[in-house]
Amino acid sequence: MKPIQGTATVFCLMLMASSVMGQQNSQKTNSLATPVSSGSALAGTEVNLNDDLHLWTCSNGEKFHTKGIFTKIAMILKSKSYDMQKEMSLPGSLRYKNQEHGYDLVVLGSKAMLFNVKTGSRVADDCKTAAMKEGKESHLIQQADSMIKN
Repeated sequence: MKPIQGTATVFCLMLMASSVMGQQNSQKTNSLATPVSSGSALAGTEVNLNDDLHLWTCSNGEKFHTKGIFTKIAMILKSKSYDMQKEMSLPGSLRYKNQEHGYDLVVLGSKAMLFNVKTGSRVADDCKTAAMKEGKESHLIQQADSMIKN
């Protein structure tokens, strides 16, 4: 993965991503949408089962799902959904944070780790999607690479 250079490039990527997210948000949900639990960070939000939902399984037995594009994702952990904002990170990695609940998801090419910075703990380690278990990069890193190439 090549590092992003220059503010103009970053600004263009942000505009493109917000355009894509606006298109996704304007689409109607179908009958397969299910509400996220009322105690969640996004109470009343519906998770559309037809959306690109990715299951991550971790070496410590933890599991979570992600959906969205590489600039902003929703993480579903223990039946609760958390809005995760992309943060600056080292080249070759992606970092997503939810400030309110303290979650910090670090995605590398071969694995991901989930931390809770409020409690100072590692929630999940060595997390992979099915594709990553087959030796492919994370779908989020693939999305980031395709956005940079365009």
